[in-house]
Amino acid sequence: MSGRLSLFDVLKEGGYEACLVSTFSLDFGFYEDVMLRRMSTAGVRHHLLFVDAGMCQQALANRAPQKLGFQYSLLPMVCNGAFHPKVLLLLGKNKGLMAVGSHNLTLSGFGQNLEITNVVRYGRDQPEQAGLFAEAFRGFQSWLADYGAAVPASIAEGLDKTLSLCPWLEKALATNNTAAEARFLFSSAATPPLWQQVQPILPTAIDQVVASAPFFDQKLAFLSVLEQRSNSPPLIGIQPDQVNAPRWRWLKTHDLQWST
Repeated sequence: MSGRLSLFDVLKEGGYEACLVSTFSLDFGFYEDVMLRRMSTAGVRHHLLFVDAGMCQQALANRAPQKLGFQYSLLPMVCNGAFHPKVLLLLGKNKGLMAVGSHNLTLSGFGQNLEITNVVRYGRDQPEQAGLFAEAFRGFQSWLADYGAAVPASIAEGLDKTLSLCPWLEKALATNNTAAEARFLFSSAATPPLWQQVQPILPTAIDQVVASAPFFDQKLAFLSVLEQRSNSPPLIGIQPDQVNAPRWRWLKTHDLQWST
C-alpha cells in the first residue's frame, strides 16, 4: 500500500496502550505538545523513547521537557556512531502498528519534510505479522543492551513491562516467531553490519536498483557496491540543490517509476 498515513487517524481507531519510538533527533515541544498529548488522549499510556544521546543533549538545551518521568521515559543511546533507527511501534492487547521510515521525532519529520515510511499492522485478520513485530521488539532489546548503559534499571525495566500490555507479542517472542515474507533487519553492537545482513537474502540476479536518499558517502563507495550487484546502472533520486554529485545524471522525481 502506498499513500499518506496520518498517525492521528490511526490513534482514533483506539486499542493501543503502548508506544515505543526510536529516533536520531528530537523536538521535545513537538513530542510533548502534539504527539504525546494525542496518544494519551487515545488511551496510549506506556511510552518509551529511545534517542541518540548526543542529539538528546541538543534537544534538552533547546527546551527542557515538561512531562518527562511521569508521562514517558527517555532512554539515551550512547554509541560510537549515530543512533539512527526511526521506528515507531504502537501496541495493544489485540493489535499493533509498526512504522519504519526516515522520519525523526520532530515537526519536520512528521509534518514538513517529504518522508517515506513502511507500515505493518497486526490484528486478528493479520496474525501472520506477529513475527515481524517480534523482530522489531528484539531490535529495541538489543539497542538497550548495547547502548543503554546509562539508562537507570527502573527505566530499562519498562521495555519488558511493555509485553504485559500485548500478550500476542510476548507469545511471538517466546516461540521465537519470525516473519515469513518480510524481515525487520537492524544493526547494533551485537549484530553484523546491516549490509552484511542484507546481502544473503538478495536475489542472485538484480535487474536494477532504484532508490532515493539525501546523504551519501563522499566517495560514493556504497553506490559503487550497488552498481556491482545490479545488471544495469542504479537509478538514484536526489535533490540536486542539496547533494553535490557531479558524476550523476539528473532526473526529476516525476520521471521515476515506482512499483508497489
